[in-house]
Amino acid sequence: MRVVTVQSVIDLAAIKYQGQSSRIDAKLGASLLQFINEAGRARWESVFHPDWTTVEERAFRADWLVGTAYAAPAATVPVEVLHRRSLAYLQTLRASTGQEPANATDQVNYAYWHPCLASYAGDDWAASTAYTGGTATDTPGSVVRNPADGRYYACHTTHTSGATFDSTKFGILTPFLRDIDYEQAGKTAIGAVRDVWDADPRILPGAAPLKFDIADTGVIVPGGGRGGSYYGGINLQPATVWLEYRSRWTDHVAGGSSFPYVLSLWAANAAAAEQFRAEGQDDKFTAKMKDAAAHWARELDILERQQRQTRPLRVAVRN
Repeated sequence: MRVVTVQSVIDLAAIKYQGQSSRIDAKLGASLLQFINEAGRARWESVFHPDWTTVEERAFRADWLVGTAYAAPAATVPVEVLHRRSLAYLQTLRASTGQEPANATDQVNYAYWHPCLASYAGDDWAASTAYTGGTATDTPGSVVRNPADGRYYACHTTHTSGATFDSTKFGILTPFLRDIDYEQAGKTAIGAVRDVWDADPRILPGAAPLKFDIADTGVIVPGGGRGGSYYGGINLQPATVWLEYRSRWTDHVAGGSSFPYVLSLWAANAAAAEQFRAEGQDDKFTAKMKDAAAHWARELDILERQQRQTRPLRVAVRN
């Protein structure tokens, strides 16, 4: 993305407002910067411009890492990871440090982990019953439904049950939600999502768009797609998807050096207009906003007509 300094935009706004930039006191500078950020955000969030829209592979959970301590699951806080080599999502059954979710031949370590599924099934837990713990070589433990809470649990330690359910021998199982948080560690924060694909559409013309839903914390991508591994008949693939998204707007500070060039003329003129309006000079506000709109129209003309970067909107039609 081509950028300019924030101060250059403030200076330009001052010229549009008072005819010169050599006398910008602290109060005026702060006011113009506020209006510049408001104008910049408004346009940034109104269009998926190539300067701040990207296509990137994202996973639904963080990768499992050697040496990381993973906690035991809780009823409301599952501990889920992507095992990158096997491209499988797994959840802890008990605390784990160094116990890899699957071995070199992709056999699941059921002694500590269990595959993430959309749903689970098993008989109701019963007293005085032998339950088998999972093994590190792809043998799952007994899965039961605890009548006390209606939740399913997987056994990780072989035992014969007593009179009450022993939660130290089981790990609670949580239905897997294929969601991507707007904020993921080590990733650019997502502002808005335009499309979700099963492969990189920039490389593969046959990449298929996937249905997605917007939630308060991120994007939900229901199951489906091409290929993938199956656990219990539940298709959790593709394990990763490609998002086309707009990064999140971040307000700029006076000493910053990364203000988007394509927004600079629009923002400077709009800021000057807002300064006029704040002082009750509505006629000057109207005239300067027309200048700002003309600059933005020019940028869209460069993008859409000259460079032919347009895409038809997909419209839902209801009878």
